[in-house]
Amino acid sequence: MLGARCFGLLPVMLLAACSYAPPERINRLASVLPDSSSDYVAIAVTIKVLQLPRGLLAFPDGGKPRVTEDAVELTICDERRHLVRRVGLWRPFAGVQTAFSALLAGWRADTLFVTLSGYDRELTGPDQRLLRRFYAATPTGDTMRIASLPPFGSGHRGQPRAFCTAAIDSIDTHHRLASTRPR
Repeated sequence: MLGARCFGLLPVMLLAACSYAPPERINRLASVLPDSSSDYVAIAVTIKVLQLPRGLLAFPDGGKPRVTEDAVELTICDERRHLVRRVGLWRPFAGVQTAFSALLAGWRADTLFVTLSGYDRELTGPDQRLLRRFYAATPTGDTMRIASLPPFGSGHRGQPRAFCTAAIDSIDTHHRLASTRPR
């Protein structure tokens, strides 16, 4: 009788040993691109919410985290007006399974061009495909998908100025604070 009870508890104990930790938000400053012909600076932040495996799920090599949120946030800072505006928040598009990221490709006039990319499968190898989409974004918050990137010259891209450096620190601090809030 005691053996039957212990045997009945075995699946419950195994399920309890296979769990994930509470969600952890990880924000990374991915890219900063000043426009050398204006007072704009673009800032891209990657956002991931992960749950790390615990117990048997972490055996033998640490396990695979569960990704519950994956996004790229685009912010444009206006040095002259002392404004910071979020102009885009993108999630992985159809087919992207891993390594979702953004590349700030360049400025042309007051338009920023962005490449979003990711891979169609988790394992690397000859069958893995890089998927890309291109977007144009303006400091007023307009974004639109475009077919391809325009050609860019090799001009000087400049450095973030004082206000934009403070804005970058503020955005980074905001994301660090957001990552410590209980959900």
